[in-house]
Amino acid sequence: MTDEWLERVLPVMDVQHGRVVHALRGNREQYRSVQQLGLQSDKLQCVAEWYARNYGFRHFYVADLDAIRTSKPSHVVGLETPKIGGTFYLDAGWSIESLANCDFETRPDHEVIPVIATEALSCLEELEGLHEVAPPGSVLSVDLKQGHLCSPQLKLTEPLKLVEFAYRVGFRHFLILDLADVGQQEGTSSLMLLQELRQSCLEAVFWGGGGVRDMQDLAHLWKCGYERVLIATAFYRGSITRRQLREAQVPSSDC
Repeated sequence: MTDEWLERVLPVMDVQHGRVVHALRGNREQYRSVQQLGLQSDKLQCVAEWYARNYGFRHFYVADLDAIRTSKPSHVVGLETPKIGGTFYLDAGWSIESLANCDFETRPDHEVIPVIATEALSCLEELEGLHEVAPPGSVLSVDLKQGHLCSPQLKLTEPLKLVEFAYRVGFRHFLILDLADVGQQEGTSSLMLLQELRQSCLEAVFWGGGGVRDMQDLAHLWKCGYERVLIATAFYRGSITRRQLREAQVPSSDC
């Protein structure tokens, strides 16, 4: 694997009740331990080390589903650091208060960067306060289900309008994720929205994922403009291997 692929693929770990689970269509009550997919352990540290050992990754996306559900402080931030160190992009249901109270600079052997979920927003204006307290490099996750925003308070808001507003208040990194795609290995459904966003927010960086089946899907998402692609199921099931990634060429965007 080239260094470029290591930077442009982000392995996913969804943590629920203290264990890494296999996400499926956003139906969290149906999530099961990744041990059912053949991994020896479902502890966060062990799964991160599995990704590092089998693929060489040092950057990870972690969703603390318990913190997202309860709005309580994330336990993932304080977990014992995996031996590999690295960067952890953490979605923990961040609020203005929890972002302001979390010290993101006191971890000498690893880095935590917040992923701020629109699923938890009460109104668009809240994005201004979130941006003010978020550390540099924070990512705004545009959480969709079948093309519509997941937030009950924003379900009538067009995703394009939300991202344009967030872009105006200063966000530059966006994750576009349709939960209906997650765990299905049926392809990613957000590409039309991505093209609209790239035309509207010229300096933004977009990440995507959900439904990636194989290297062909991954290469297509890169060509369409996703700077980073989040993957879990294809790694757990072995449909994307380290050898395939090493031999792949990163395509230029042309969609």
